[in-house]
Amino acid sequence: MITLFFLSSPTIYEMYHHLFLIRPVFKLSATAATAAVVVAVVVVILVAVVVVVVVFAAVTGAAAAATAAAPVVVVVVVVVVVVVVVVIRF
Repeated sequence: MITLFFLSSPTIYEMYHHLFLIRPVFKLSATAATAAVVVAVVVVILVAVVVVVVVFAAVTGAAAAATAAAPVVVVVVVVVVVVVVVVIRF
């Protein structure tokens, strides 16, 4: 089941290619499409960081470290979303 999920999930290249294919339909500028790809990459990196922190906390028993890192991740995600919305709007 997990293998099927990973096989069916798009790669970063496919997402980037898809964004440029739909650009004329939605009138996305190249900057907006690039910003969307950057956000996708940042989100993937953030998810990887969260997974590493959770696994590290589970292995070492450092629940306090995971609890302290959670608000930082949320703030970073919110800032990235706001920046992307501003870039796409203007």
